[in-house]
Amino acid sequence: MKLAKEEDLKEYLRDDWIERFLLSRTDDLPGSLTCNQWLLDSPPKRYLFSTLYEDFANGFSGKALDVGGGLTAFTSFFASRFSYQLLDLMHHDDQQIVRSLTASVPEGVIHALDWQEFVPSGGYDVVIANDLFPNVDQRLGEFLEKFLPLTREIRLSLTYYNNTRCYKVKRVDGDEIFFMRPWDGYRLSRELLYFQDRIVEPDFDFLERDEPSLFPNGRQVCLVTLKGDLESL
Repeated sequence: MKLAKEEDLKEYLRDDWIERFLLSRTDDLPGSLTCNQWLLDSPPKRYLFSTLYEDFANGFSGKALDVGGGLTAFTSFFASRFSYQLLDLMHHDDQQIVRSLTASVPEGVIHALDWQEFVPSGGYDVVIANDLFPNVDQRLGEFLEKFLPLTREIRLSLTYYNNTRCYKVKRVDGDEIFFMRPWDGYRLSRELLYFQDRIVEPDFDFLERDEPSLFPNGRQVCLVTLKGDLESL
């Protein structure tokens, strides 16, 4: 468990393998992919992606579930090399592009639905959720309760704000307007404490500190690995 820091980003950028990979695959994509472009535009996002996924590009041979990862050039690359499933609402991209990319990979790789509705087919070696909880999806506890029994390991990047950031949002099923404040480090630490015995090298002290951010909007990102119930598949 650690905070994403400037020195780690600088170390990653000495060999920015994700940027090289994405640029080499541009002509292979069926169209513009939002998450792919986010990676190209943001060195911090590439560093975080590398921390979570690097072994997937270097001989990983297990079964993996990627929750909320979005479509990128890595989608078909991972699917061609090991048992990989992507679970995402797919609301960022043109649906024709989503259908085209889905048709280009083996059946059952891409699932366009909410993780809470997903019915897994067996267990996983690794479950990953990158930049999903708790800023986009605040159901972190429910997610861990669902997937810890189904995997050997869960890898997370968790986004939080130790400032007064606020979102003006509108309900999709109603007319109400809400002003919502994202989780801060204290709120995140309270949620993670329930799973403290599962966290590899737990450290909650840094979550409430005013640390420099890698991002212009001041967000902090915590990288966490949790031990699942499964010992082997």
